Amino acid sequence: MEQEKLQPIDLEVLKALYKQAYLPKSADKISKDLNIDYYHTLKIFKKLQAKGLCDQWAVNKKRECDKKDNYFKVCLLNDLGKELCAYVNYPTAKAIGLFLAS
Repeated sequence: MEQEKLQPIDLEVLKALYKQAYLPKSADKISKDLNIDYYHTLKIFKKLQAKGLCDQWAVNKKRECDKKDNYFKVCLLNDLGKELCAYVNYPTAKAIGLFLAS
């Protein structure tokens, strides 16, 4: 079975997870920060986990606004996800060459 390709919004969520990567992030916080739907964030978490880039679990705590589910979905980048983010954020050889030339 073929996996879905990562979309630009998936990469934005990946970057949000990479900020202070040692801390787990909740789907509520990421959906508010990036101004996307909560359930779409959960779908992206599942996609990233299927690709082996992060781990997710549920934390049984009361959410800020009273919704039907009383838990947070939390996601934490694993080593592969951190390496991918470091690779994506790493400057290209051309940019390094321009920097050294100036």
